[in-house]
Amino acid sequence: MALWISGCSQVLQHSVDSNDFPFKLESVAAYDPSVILEDLNGDGHYEILKIHNATDAVTGTRSSFLQIRTHADLIVEQVNFPALIWDVRCLDWNRDNKQELVVTLLRNDSLFVSFIATDGRKLFSFFLVNGYPRHEPEGELEWDPAITDYHLADVNQDGRNDLVTVIRTGLARAPRGILVHSLPEGQLLAQKLVGAMIMDSYCDDFNNDGVSEVLVRSFSPNNGAQAGGFDDQHSYLIAFKLAIPIEIVWSKQYGKTWSLVSLNSADFDGDSRREFIVRSSTLAAQDPLKSSFEIIEAGTWRSLQKIEFPDQFRGHVIADFDRDGKFEIVALRHPDEIWVMDRTFRLLKRHQLAFGEFSLALLSDSDGDGLNEIVAHNDKTLYVLGPDLEIRAFMSGAKYLGGMRKEVGEPSCLLVAFDDKITLLRMTKNEFHLWYRYGRPALAITALVLAVMMTGAVIRMRGRSRLTGALQDFVFANDSRGLLFLRPDGRILRCNHRLFSCMQQKF
Repeated sequence: MALWISGCSQVLQHSVDSNDFPFKLESVAAYDPSVILEDLNGDGHYEILKIHNATDAVTGTRSSFLQIRTHADLIVEQVNFPALIWDVRCLDWNRDNKQELVVTLLRNDSLFVSFIATDGRKLFSFFLVNGYPRHEPEGELEWDPAITDYHLADVNQDGRNDLVTVIRTGLARAPRGILVHSLPEGQLLAQKLVGAMIMDSYCDDFNNDGVSEVLVRSFSPNNGAQAGGFDDQHSYLIAFKLAIPIEIVWSKQYGKTWSLVSLNSADFDGDSRREFIVRSSTLAAQDPLKSSFEIIEAGTWRSLQKIEFPDQFRGHVIADFDRDGKFEIVALRHPDEIWVMDRTFRLLKRHQLAFGEFSLALLSDSDGDGLNEIVAHNDKTLYVLGPDLEIRAFMSGAKYLGGMRKEVGEPSCLLVAFDDKITLLRMTKNEFHLWYRYGRPALAITALVLAVMMTGAVIRMRGRSRLTGALQDFVFANDSRGLLFLRPDGRILRCNHRLFSCMQQKF
């Protein structure tokens, strides 16, 4: 039975052909998997950032380099470091409309930050934070930090940007929270650590009081972390006020172990103030598979509306898909149905998919029609859906990473990991998708229709010929005049008896 189910699953998986859909995904560029593509100077062309980490097999010494390459893949500069490159982001810290590279370096159990100009010059570096491994009776778990986000904000009110770091740690558990360093000195101005497993963040002056806030969401892997009044046994939303010291101005607990909070934002009511759409769901076996959606007003953090569903939703995106000036909420109802809802969570339409266990992502216009698309994806497959939720394109063996433009003024490309490469895919029209979709049955039906049409034409021609002959017989037999049909060469084709009578008369 298990073998039969596995076989059916494989047949279903391979029954989808990329040629069956109106668009095909064609590769326009491919790079090594260590490459990052970013438009550093704002000219509409991305630059290529190539990362290489190495560990000496004998001494254990760790080193790395970062190559900055042009859009044409020509080397601008190579920057070397005596540590591993842990993360690379882009920020315009000095407000010159050019991105600088923020390179996070891991050395032993410490993180450092190095700011690099687009021409490869090292601008300044400083110590960020240190950590420590987690000791268990069975052994030691290495420190595993991750940079959730970097933000820029004037925290100390000196007129210059400061670096706001949102950091999390996995199994080693600490640190997790917010760090603020002055730029370019790198002085630690403030920090606020929590036990929550922070996933991502938004930074803005949400209440227009001149002081920025950071709103974070968290996941609850039940890893035993506790700090600052929060743990990773629950999922939260937490709002940090970026003052000195950092304050937690609002928080809300959403779920227990193995629950997740997801965030999107939009200005639903047109008051130039964003609202956050909060989705909470759980993967815990002891909890029912249910989800909730809530709209929270930024800055006041008031709950404007909340609704619970007895179903589980695995993802949601927000966009004005039909260009009517109103945002829609598109959510993936587990396992294989997409719902489109309005601001009040009223169901507008739904669409059943032939696949499940996918996440949703919003893709800026990729087919040139001026409308956004939706990407339904997992680690091995992606589908591009139009605003009508119909499948536009399909690709297997690819992991979706995001969307970006290859050239100025062109539709967006899809950035994927495919065949051990970072690949840019372009949507191109598939003129023969109907043929590929319907294949031999379409050919058989077409041949049958043509045969029927030709048979009908032959029957009609024979009928007309017989009718013409019958009319001729009637006319030639009953007409009082002499009638004669001649061929083009002058030979007589047909004549009636009246003609012979006329020819025998004497004049």
